[in-house]
Amino acid sequence: GLLGAEMQATIDAKKALAKAELRNEKLARLLGVQEIKNKTLQDSVKRMEEKASDLEAENRMLRQAVASIPSVKSPSSENHRAHDLQATPLNEKTTNGAIKPMIVDRNGDIHDDDNAELPASNDAEAEKQQQELLIKCISEDLGFSTGRPIAAYLIYRCLVHWRSFEEDRTTVFDRIIQKISAAIEARDSNEKLAYWLSNSCTLLLLLQRTLKTSGSAASARQRRRTSSLNSPKVIMS
Repeated sequence: GLLGAEMQATIDAKKALAKAELRNEKLARLLGVQEIKNKTLQDSVKRMEEKASDLEAENRMLRQAVASIPSVKSPSSENHRAHDLQATPLNEKTTNGAIKPMIVDRNGDIHDDDNAELPASNDAEAEKQQQELLIKCISEDLGFSTGRPIAAYLIYRCLVHWRSFEEDRTTVFDRIIQKISAAIEARDSNEKLAYWLSNSCTLLLLLQRTLKTSGSAASARQRRRTSSLNSPKVIMS
């Protein structure tokens, strides 16, 4: 009677308590998993923020270096879209005034095309066309050759052939700087940003080496001239 009813109530209460404890245990496990996920997410966000800060600092340093040279960098990543880079010609002047194409082949190597010579044209107009071709060429993702960024070496070689380092300021320098700065500031993706930064660093090193060599040569010439002026003259009787 009454005792049996109390015993059944106790049994039911124990079952309900066990179910509640089991439910609480499951909720505690889920909460622990969620806390681990949240911690992982927070760590990932922190790493991304640090990486973004490092990229911003590097970007700022590169822009300052570019502004002080003045001249800059160029393009790409290993898995580029260089849908089988067709040979891309850039021209240089030969000794007789004709224009001799330069070739960037499928492997990214740069060399002269000795089998072709185009008739000489107006020097200023020809150089302007060559500069337009260079700007168009570096707009593409040229990739790397044996670990070296093709665009950086292409820009550098063109500047050497045009003797741009002998002038205080050239239009092509400004255009290259503007193009690279715009590409870096666009930040379309980390891959593109890394591509431009890689080319920028390489071109900057090439330019620094050239300017240092040019400066040393100029100093040596100046010393020779000074020595010549100061040396005693021998008067022949």
